[in-house]
Amino acid sequence: MLQGSQGTFGIITWSTIKCEVLPRIQKPFIAAGEDLETLLEFGYRLVRLRLGDELFILNGKNLASLLEKDGEAIRDLKEALPTWVLLFCLAGYEYLPEERVEYQEKDVKEVGQRIGVKISEAVAGISAEKLLRTASNPSEEPYWKIREKGGCQDIYFITSFNAVPKLVNLMGEICGREGYPPLGGRGLHPARVSGARSPLRIPSSLRPNRLFSERNCQKPVPTGEQNVDGKWCVLLETV
Repeated sequence: MLQGSQGTFGIITWSTIKCEVLPRIQKPFIAAGEDLETLLEFGYRLVRLRLGDELFILNGKNLASLLEKDGEAIRDLKEALPTWVLLFCLAGYEYLPEERVEYQEKDVKEVGQRIGVKISEAVAGISAEKLLRTASNPSEEPYWKIREKGGCQDIYFITSFNAVPKLVNLMGEICGREGYPPLGGRGLHPARVSGARSPLRIPSSLRPNRLFSERNCQKPVPTGEQNVDGKWCVLLETV
């Protein structure tokens, strides 16, 4: 609560902090494939049904960079991985934790069968537990995004759920024209954004409003704050 604020300074008289309850048990799973649209639909249904606590999608380039330390190992793992990997984690808390995970796992498998998505506990020799553990902790040095080539440029933009695959394809075409490597050489991950106003900033040197206004696609977020509740934030990393 702010009192006496005029836009620059204010006095906080009290505040509320929400702390996540620590689970008794966790059971992570992986869903992988070549079709981003199918994985997005699967993730959407899990979120809608409140199945699982953590959920994110990475392409093979990002996943390999997250798990390996040097350029050669990253490239080798990237070749062995599917194009897209979705990680989600089921959790049981204080009351009947095993039963909670068990019924959620059954529900998740039913959702996957209806959509045509197979869930597993590993992909390309990488266990879901290892991926969850790595993603849940701060990155070791060097920072995971710059391990392969020593640097990267993040481009954030917000779009609707259904437009994500279309924009991913458009990014591939534009980057190809501009001389960037194909999709497998760039990191990309879509993630659902909710609950707050997020300041997302776009580097003006990349001129994204010109690039992403092609084909009537929704433009990226302009510099400044935007209400992103219930939208999908797509991060493209060029390295």
